Amino acid sequence: MSSRGTVPAWVIEKQQKQIALEREAKRRKQVRQQIATVVAEVRTKASALNTQEIRTWAKEEFDFVQQTVDSTVTIVDADVDFVLKRLHKSKAILEQIQTLSEDREREHKRIVEKKTIAYRTAFESVKYLRLELTQNSSEKEYQHLMNELLDLKDRLDETTLDEVTETVEKIESEALSLRDVDHQAA
Repeated sequence: MSSRGTVPAWVIEKQQKQIALEREAKRRKQVRQQIATVVAEVRTKASALNTQEIRTWAKEEFDFVQQTVDSTVTIVDADVDFVLKRLHKSKAILEQIQTLSEDREREHKRIVEKKTIAYRTAFESVKYLRLELTQNSSEKEYQHLMNELLDLKDRLDETTLDEVTETVEKIESEALSLRDVDHQAA
């Protein structure tokens, strides 16, 4: 028998590997083109959304998007799929970032309002306590309570709602105790 028309298996295997490498190179080239397209879209959207308000309320998400876009400059062929996936995630974040920012700002305002209401309620309560006090000796304690409230007002922006609530409850409890002690002394 003649071996004239047969090709050794190693040659066929080498050709198949070469074809597979070429296909993978072509696929990566297409993915790089997709990356370029998505980067352009993300940059356009990010620049339109790059306002102080969004950077204040959604800084972490905006920084993630920027970092992802910046990382596309030096991608290795092995990372193209990962980078494309992160870019799509960044694009999705940008689609929601305006709403996220507005929601966070509303939540912040709601918390500030609750803290302010708690402070004002306690302030009015302690202020009217003075009308109920009959003993001069209670004046010093009353001033101490008012000073605590004024200190709380100065720290209102830095404190959490729980801290404000706890401080207000403590001051109101002290005010009730002061009133009871004052009435017993009368």
